[in-house]
Amino acid sequence: MDLHQLMIEKLSGIIRPEDERLLEQLILEDQEIRRQWDELRRTFPEQPALQYDLEESWEKISGNTRRAKRRRWLLRTTAAALLVGILAGGFLLNKPGSRQQMARHTGAPLPAGLHLQLAGGQVIDLSKDSTTDAGKFHIANNPAARTLSYTGSGNEVSMNKLWVPAGMDYTLKLSDGSEIIINAATEIQFPFQFGDSSRIIRIKGEAYCKIAKDGARPFIVELPDSRQVQVLGTTFNVNTYKQDNQKISLVEGAVAVKSAAKKVVLKPGEQCSYAAGVNEISVHTLNTDELSWINGQYILDNAPISELADVIPRWFNTPVQLDNPEQAASVHFTGIIFKNKSLAELLNILRSTTNCEFYYKEEILHIGVHTK
Repeated sequence: MDLHQLMIEKLSGIIRPEDERLLEQLILEDQEIRRQWDELRRTFPEQPALQYDLEESWEKISGNTRRAKRRRWLLRTTAAALLVGILAGGFLLNKPGSRQQMARHTGAPLPAGLHLQLAGGQVIDLSKDSTTDAGKFHIANNPAARTLSYTGSGNEVSMNKLWVPAGMDYTLKLSDGSEIIINAATEIQFPFQFGDSSRIIRIKGEAYCKIAKDGARPFIVELPDSRQVQVLGTTFNVNTYKQDNQKISLVEGAVAVKSAAKKVVLKPGEQCSYAAGVNEISVHTLNTDELSWINGQYILDNAPISELADVIPRWFNTPVQLDNPEQAASVHFTGIIFKNKSLAELLNILRSTTNCEFYYKEEILHIGVHTK
């Protein structure tokens, strides 16, 4: 009898009733088996995370279920690969020092930790449960739910600055009822109270915005290169991570994207892209896989390994160097990266499915490709 196999079958929901009863009895009676079960369960939970209603919104505007089926197939495929990686890797590279090495915060200088800088300059550490008064406003922070909100009244229209570090996402609830889901390594500026004629925030990085309707006050998102996204009430995504490929994606409603010399109005299911400092804006059909980050997933569909060099630093706060970039661009991978899983799991999967190798040198993760 392979106990590890039984544990995997239980987590996958495919264990036979008699095997499940036996496993539960062994877990109850044997301390070492219980320790291994608890470790595996923490790594690969039985209950899937709650999913945001992105697919439902997409199907409303397009009637397109093909992509939803593709996503479900990728989820099943990646889940199976994760389980194989867990078994093959001896519970996720569980050797001395490996977990600590994966967790090191190094590389490009990024602000440390989750924090809020008030308009007056005060910095609030949001790493713990905290409630703070800021003038006439009461700030409520819930790290467990990864949510920041506030209540109060006044004319505090000066901009506060919220920084969400690498490896994390957070939800900000604004005074007008709008909700902003903020991706890793992203800065958002917002006032506690909007003015009478408009609602303005600033985003640098990536955020998914669900904007409350207000016919009298348009909502304006100011982007790093002086572009603006103007809406009344809608759901859209802003991604300014890459200077040469910034994107605005519309799920519901309507938005106008403006630069100094050009204006583009998007319809639901459309995405526009542009390079910073360039007036030209292209419009194309939205690939909703790009928005799966709000569910803690990054979908790679036959994507080059070189794309991981962008994702891993943001999602796992680990700097990456490609040892041979040309070869890395030629190796492709299909699967899903889960933000709530360890980097070790991802590397286990890549080792077993590609001809890549990984090692750390001076606290930087190196990705190399075996050449034949």
